[in-house]
Amino acid sequence: HPTEKPPDLMKFYIENSSNPDDLICDPFMGTGAVGVAALESGRCFLGCDLDESYFNIAKHRLKEI
Repeated sequence: HPTEKPPDLMKFYIENSSNPDDLICDPFMGTGAVGVAALESGRCFLGCDLDESYFNIAKHRLKEI
């Protein structure tokens, strides 16, 4: 997972390209930065990752929001 997705940058994109309560999907969520940004922006989020260790990190991060 070499791609960095800063939550603040993702939040900017999400808020400018969707509406509150829209569903944001990230099929390569890594540690969940897009999910964090989506939830903080009032959107719903659906994400998955093949690597269980990254998935568990994201799950923990998202539960704290």
